[in-house]
Amino acid sequence: MKLQRETENDDFYTPANLVLDCLGVLEKHITDPLDGQTRWLDPSAGYGAWFNEIQLNETQDIVHYCEIKEGLDFFHCQDKYDIIVGNPPFSQLNKWLAHSVALSKDIVAYILPAHGLNHKRLCFMEAFGFELVAMHSFQNPKAWNVGFAHFFCVWKKPKPFLIKEKEFNYCMQKEYTYQYKLSDFGGDKE
Repeated sequence: MKLQRETENDDFYTPANLVLDCLGVLEKHITDPLDGQTRWLDPSAGYGAWFNEIQLNETQDIVHYCEIKEGLDFFHCQDKYDIIVGNPPFSQLNKWLAHSVALSKDIVAYILPAHGLNHKRLCFMEAFGFELVAMHSFQNPKAWNVGFAHFFCVWKKPKPFLIKEKEFNYCMQKEYTYQYKLSDFGGDKE
């Protein structure tokens, strides 16, 4: 039996309780910027669940959002942010991640489908300096009416440190050099 969706392909709005759950996972990885103001971006705001919850935290943080249905296209955004967080459209995931790493100074955190977490995407994030520091599973909201799992993934740029000569990571051994460009993953052409 095939599931019937109540929403269009990329319109999966994040319920407030799930936003709170994900922000609880994310807060463990946030470091305060030097100027005391964290710059946040919700690049696909929808009804504003992420944006509204971040605004309620009563800090000096600066929170921006993009929403294509309001004429605020994420791909036209060029400002830099400390944290980019949300629930992106899965149909453009490679392009979305590529633009996110270009704009983020510290953290990229997204809800992603399990089938979207493949080796190539994990290596892409690592190649641009983002390490996967948290992966949180949750029960799909009933309104999404989908049968596959989703995860809230947090990637963070590590603070500078001395790299050992023969360090190994899950994507590649350091003896080999892989050069990725954003255009390899659907991002900005070089």
